[in-house]
Formats: sequence, structure tokens, C-alpha cells
Amino acid sequence: MSVEKAIIAAGGTSKLLRKGHRWLPAKALEAHNRPLRPIRSRIEKIFGTWKRSYHFRSMRLLGLAKAKCQVHLAAIAYNLKRYWRMQSA
Repeated sequence: MSVEKAIIAAGGTSKLLRKGHRWLPAKALEAHNRPLRPIRSRIEKIFGTWKRSYHFRSMRLLGLAKAKCQVHLAAIAYNLKRYWRMQSA
């Protein structure tokens, strides 16, 4: 069941954007994005976890080197937590 149909079935109104791009009509854009959706959703879940669990809504440190260090530490923490969960399962 598509997301749009699920929203309508739950009594909501779909607010999904159905517009094209400047040089790509809406149907062609949808056909282009369809195979990319599973990949994007998997990656966006990780970024959402980072924002929620590791306070990544804004950078705490100033400077590119320190910000890079913060991103690397968050990635290490996320991967360690994921590894431990996979080991216990």
C-alpha cells in the first residue's frame, strides 16, 4: 500500500508534492525517484537517529576540523551501539 493511500485511508489529507521539476515532468520524476526511495529512507533513518540521540541538530564545535571530529565520533558511537545490538540478538 502506498504512503499516500495509507494517509487517505487513515482519514488524513495527502500533502505529497506532485509537481515536476523545471525540465522533468512529475511522472518522469516519480519514475526516477522510485528505485531510490528505499536507499534514501535507510540513510535518512540514520541521520534522524543522529539528530535525536546524539544532538546533531546543530554543531557544538566551531571550525571544520572540530566539526569533522564530532561527525566521526557520532558515527563511531552509532556503529558501536548497532554492533552491540546485533551481537545480543
